[in-house]
Amino acid sequence: MDHADWHDGLLARLCAGRRPPVPSLELEGLLNAVNDDQLSPSELIEGVSESPRLRLTLLTLANGPVWGRHTPARTVVEAVSQLGRRGCTQAAWWLALSELLDAPTSDSELAPPARARDRLWRHLMLTGWLARELARSVCQIPHGDPLLAGFVHDIGHALLASPAARLGVVWHEEHEALADLGDDLAPDRDHGRVGASLLDLWGAPAELVSAALHHHDPREVIPYFQPLVAVVRLADLVAEQVDSTTSPAGWTLRAQPEVEALVAWAGAPNATEVEAVCIASLPEALLQVERWSALRPLRA
Repeated sequence: MDHADWHDGLLARLCAGRRPPVPSLELEGLLNAVNDDQLSPSELIEGVSESPRLRLTLLTLANGPVWGRHTPARTVVEAVSQLGRRGCTQAAWWLALSELLDAPTSDSELAPPARARDRLWRHLMLTGWLARELARSVCQIPHGDPLLAGFVHDIGHALLASPAARLGVVWHEEHEALADLGDDLAPDRDHGRVGASLLDLWGAPAELVSAALHHHDPREVIPYFQPLVAVVRLADLVAEQVDSTTSPAGWTLRAQPEVEALVAWAGAPNATEVEAVCIASLPEALLQVERWSALRPLRA
């Protein structure tokens, strides 16, 4: 990432002329490392070992139920071996998102408070887990990582200030409703465009930028990434209901007007099976989000 060349007017307006949030230097180095296919495992291990925070967190994640395996990882060498490049990439993004949402993104009095940022973090984690479970069971995702795409899809909310967020009452339902209205949404009120701009600044791969930009309307994404974005949206719809303060009684995924198209794009048999997987996955998913939350104090 070359932050010196950054000149995104949208982010500049939202950040009131300040530099937009970027990962810390150590995390930036890790993100660059996992994206470098030419970097050897030994070089990756060397980079991780230089940071006590990265070393401890990667060791912890390598022994967890998502990234870990049955053999415990006791050293960074074993952790990187357990995680592999894909797992290290997932862990790096997990760390970057946790870092972003564990600190205010602006000095503005309307910046989301700790409670709102925590709720957003939990929504991202839950969506990622559900998208991963859907891809493992009933959906066909030929390109991209559903866990990562779910993690980042709503990150634009972190930069959108609102009185509701400031009060910690309704964390993003107004912004979600705006995104579903159509094409007349101003860029600085569009959490998808804001999130895509931030991810692009961070050097995220195209599929993650696409997930942030188009998750409310996968018709707009290129066909290559459409299954990925559709499965993220299916997971997102369910995750939104878990923490919603306005969800109607008797809400079901299969009754939503967009679900049939999403199911087709995601390569799933039908909406009933998608809903069944989400319901069956929710208890473990919510437990895992709590476990991940306990790891966040490992930050510096």
